[in-house]
Amino acid sequence: MGMDNKIKKQVATVPHWYHRIALPDGSTTPGINDTAATLAIYDELGLPQHMKGLRVIDIGCSDGYYSFLAEKRGASEVIALDYRLPTATGFSVVKNILKSNVRHVVENVYNLDEQQIGKFDLVIFVGILYHLRNPLLALDRIRAIAKLGATVLVETHIIDPEIASVLLAAGLPAENLSKVLNQPLWQFYLKDSLNQDASNKWAPTLCGLTQICEESQLKVIARKEFGSRGAVLCRAISDADLEVQRKMDITVGLNMS
Repeated sequence: MGMDNKIKKQVATVPHWYHRIALPDGSTTPGINDTAATLAIYDELGLPQHMKGLRVIDIGCSDGYYSFLAEKRGASEVIALDYRLPTATGFSVVKNILKSNVRHVVENVYNLDEQQIGKFDLVIFVGILYHLRNPLLALDRIRAIAKLGATVLVETHIIDPEIASVLLAAGLPAENLSKVLNQPLWQFYLKDSLNQDASNKWAPTLCGLTQICEESQLKVIARKEFGSRGAVLCRAISDADLEVQRKMDITVGLNMS
């Protein structure tokens, strides 16, 4: 179905779309990401179909696909968070077209503060982790704003296919490959060595993604690899031993005697 002329003009004001968002006239924004296919994977993992009564935050929201989805699925409140202004992406345009009540907040994941934005029943954190210089810190910040028992979805680029390709080419027997991939490995990317994008910094194996989440008191209950991407669905838990280690990492003047 073709775009309504008024909607078409608004969509055309955005030079680059990442998400493909369905609009009221039956058209879709021209994003480069196949969001419907990716959503099917998240739904298979257990992303809630019904979000009535849930307080949701979409961290690194970009054009806002998952923010508006949460609102459509009945969330009581949705915060879309990004380090960019909403006018720097398609967010403001879609919010206006949909007449949405989703609230956009300009902030960095490292600065998440319960005192400022409260706690959430559902945290969506997709496509961001591998862009960060400090991924464990980011997950700690996310855990701090997740209610105990909250659902947290984390998705990122993973290195399992890259490792498999290198090791098989080097002659590693295929039957031994799973032993390597079942290690919590991480790859650092200098400058733009991953996909000619200097913002890409750290990428794990799926096992590495699982373990960093669990270190952050996010218990992985489902996980999936799809191509060079990996996603985990977690529950926010409380672990006294892990909390001691987290606090030790940010403490000064600690007396260990």
